[in-house]
Amino acid sequence: PISLNQAQLIELLKVFPAERPKFERLVHNLMEDSINMRIAKLPLFEGLTGQQMLTVCQLLDRRFLLPEVTVLAEGDPGDIMILLNCGKAEIIYKGMHVSVLWPGKAFGAAQLMGCHGKYHATLKTKSTCHILLIS
Repeated sequence: PISLNQAQLIELLKVFPAERPKFERLVHNLMEDSINMRIAKLPLFEGLTGQQMLTVCQLLDRRFLLPEVTVLAEGDPGDIMILLNCGKAEIIYKGMHVSVLWPGKAFGAAQLMGCHGKYHATLKTKSTCHILLIS
């Protein structure tokens, strides 16, 4: 079998951009089982029945992102919450690194709940990430 590291894969996707959607579908399919576990651990969804949890999981928007992608920018208006399913992302406030988002952690809860209309910081991927968007 052929083995690729992350840098080699990124370069291949640049050389063959038409193959990226196929690769993203493969990643989404492989990550599907982990989504239910991530959602079940969020306090926001505590107390939901299995059927309700399944409905929530079906409604999530899924994204596969390469490293160094700005997911949300500080000051952008929005009403979605990002749940990191896989990978690592950096939280940047006024140009300074302030924290890291790990799998299972969320960003943008205040925007989802309507408490704030704009994002307080920038969220940027540090590695290849699989994110879930909750709106």
